[in-house]
Amino acid sequence: MNELARMNDFSLDWLQEEAPRAPILRYKQGEYICPALFNDDNLKGGLFVPSLPSLRDTVTAWVDGQNYPVEEHEAFVFFGEKLPTQLNAYPARADGKDAWVNGQKIDGMLFVEGSDWQPVTLVAGTATSMIQVKEALKKSKQQARSYPVAQWSPVWQMRGGNFYENPTHGKVKIPLYELVGMVKSDGTVKALEPGFDMTPCEALGERVPTPEASVGMFALPSGPSQGGGGAGASAMAASGVVVPGKASVAPMAADVDDDIPF
Repeated sequence: MNELARMNDFSLDWLQEEAPRAPILRYKQGEYICPALFNDDNLKGGLFVPSLPSLRDTVTAWVDGQNYPVEEHEAFVFFGEKLPTQLNAYPARADGKDAWVNGQKIDGMLFVEGSDWQPVTLVAGTATSMIQVKEALKKSKQQARSYPVAQWSPVWQMRGGNFYENPTHGKVKIPLYELVGMVKSDGTVKALEPGFDMTPCEALGERVPTPEASVGMFALPSGPSQGGGGAGASAMAASGVVVPGKASVAPMAADVDDDIPF
């Protein structure tokens, strides 16, 4: 089994949480898949509108003979969180790789032809997939002056990837997330790729995950003190992501490193 499949072929059903979690969207063996919503259909060509404040770095521990993590940590990038530096020790994998694997996650809305928009969590569990997520975020950042992030959200299309030659695994396919347009919560759309059909994005409406809305829309209510999501919060509650201790309108840092979007 190649690296791409091994790292991403797992279920989060083992997490005993009362709150539902969004379906996992991942890139495995050259295909975009989200079995909870679309079985094993290839979702190439689908549209993904990311919730920028939900971007988080992850580190996950795997052991042989178990298809789910034994331990996982997440850190919200936009709010300055850092992953722990002291990690529990686990035996190396049979292939010699360390048990701990770095990754990234970001929540968003997914559209696939013939269906409605659905909340999902995009998981990038390999170096190549993480690079592509960062590239898509950088392209989105370059549009921020013309399309302020407080009002507009990027629209990525999931396209067939390129590949590189890995000495162990042979041809490893690389996912591509192409920035094709921008969308506002009032249904206004703007194609950045000439001629691209942005019509499906007009139906997103209040479900567009702009920074001001997405913290409330994607956060699960944890008690009486955490409101402010309205109908959007109910619609997005399935994301299973709680932004830690932040108000529904969270300021974005102005002096972040270039490697951190926006």
